[in-house]
Amino acid sequence: MTLLVLIAQAYQFVVCFTMPAGWEERYLWGVFSIMIFCMTWGSILLLERLWSRLREKNFSPVLAWCAGSALCIGILAGEILAIDKGNNIAYLFHPEKDVAVLEAYRELPWLVYGYSRPGGVYSYYDWMIPEKICFVTENNTPEDAEAVRALPADSFILYTFEEYLPGALEFFEEELGQELTALYLTKSTNLSVYLIQ
Repeated sequence: MTLLVLIAQAYQFVVCFTMPAGWEERYLWGVFSIMIFCMTWGSILLLERLWSRLREKNFSPVLAWCAGSALCIGILAGEILAIDKGNNIAYLFHPEKDVAVLEAYRELPWLVYGYSRPGGVYSYYDWMIPEKICFVTENNTPEDAEAVRALPADSFILYTFEEYLPGALEFFEEELGQELTALYLTKSTNLSVYLIQ
């Protein structure tokens, strides 16, 4: 059991600290299966040991079953408390993310500034909400300018990294020829969401 747990922790270390370009909690997903395997195997070993000890001391089978069940429930409760439906894991659970607000603005065009990989992982679910969405880079290229000028509405939703907002607003104002304001709506993973009008 000790060897299996050490292997799982070594695997977690390799995955989280050497493979990804960014240290994100989502890379822990791959380790869950190994950790669950270790937990299950460890539980079996503990139960076998407990069973043999109880038999040696002539405990009743009912008491042995109760002790085994209590141990299993305790381990399960510990796992549930640790995972807690993704609570405090930024990639799984966003207490600050308001999906209802995003849904309310689905008819406006959405523009993602500075994160130009529509197939990427950041806010991937969100990209399925709007009727129109456009990805532009933070480099303000002629293609980016053309995409901004082609926006079909006076206001739009902007997804961007918080530090990119001032540069993005300046770029949009220059291309659209009007002064714009940004109203913060919510946050989704690492990107902040604004209503630009």
